[in-house]
Amino acid sequence: AALPLKFPCRWGIFVQEASLVTMLIERYRKRAPSNADPNDAGMIWRGAWQPGRRLTVVSVQTFANEWQEDRKAWSPRGKEFLDGLQGVVGEECHGSASNSTTRQLRSTPNAYYRIGVSGTVCGRSDHRDHVTQGHFGPVVFKITGRELEALGKVATGQVVMRRVDQPDTPPYQEGGREVAIIKSRIRNQAVLEMVREFPKPCLVFIHETDHGERLLELVRAAGWRAEFVWGDTPTKIRTEVIRRVEIGALDVVVASNAWKQGVDII
Repeated sequence: AALPLKFPCRWGIFVQEASLVTMLIERYRKRAPSNADPNDAGMIWRGAWQPGRRLTVVSVQTFANEWQEDRKAWSPRGKEFLDGLQGVVGEECHGSASNSTTRQLRSTPNAYYRIGVSGTVCGRSDHRDHVTQGHFGPVVFKITGRELEALGKVATGQVVMRRVDQPDTPPYQEGGREVAIIKSRIRNQAVLEMVREFPKPCLVFIHETDHGERLLELVRAAGWRAEFVWGDTPTKIRTEVIRRVEIGALDVVVASNAWKQGVDII
């Protein structure tokens, strides 16, 4: 978000994760001079078409709707926006190798600055790393996990697999996911046991909000201080939850995929 402040031209930050749209705009505005025009930062997201004068955060899924397949061309406003960009940033740039994102990035002929950011630039299972490098060039800065550990920026992770047997579970297409995950007493009890074992605070990631709400009830009933954060949770509340985690005022946060990217918890 600091790049548009340092280099005064028209920037587009292309993101895969929708929750990053408002987050990046807020971070830009926090760093902008107090007299900056609020219209300098804008978004193309969830049907909103509000390009900023200096920075526009673009949801690649939303922008894909501007492609007119019958004409094999962008809509007039889509083409005008892409032509006007002088700098692009690919957030989680390993995703830029997809056909949809590739079409967008290849349609920015005037973007002199092209920067990709990712913790996993290379190693795609479909062997399309060359497409990512075609968008942004070779990797010019990288740091190993071992170096980050030495700096105290990350901790060594440990993966523990727990087996949960649930006989007679119906197939997914016949409601198996709801029976074996969301409403499963056996599985949810296994999650609670892991929460009980591990140091606090801890995070519990879920995919469906129904499952998150159910787990929140169970965790609170077990006596822990807990909150649930998902895609529609306002950024102000998310920030407050992070603050409470960091000062030790929360034991457990149940979170959706919205917290898997773009969230820094010390």
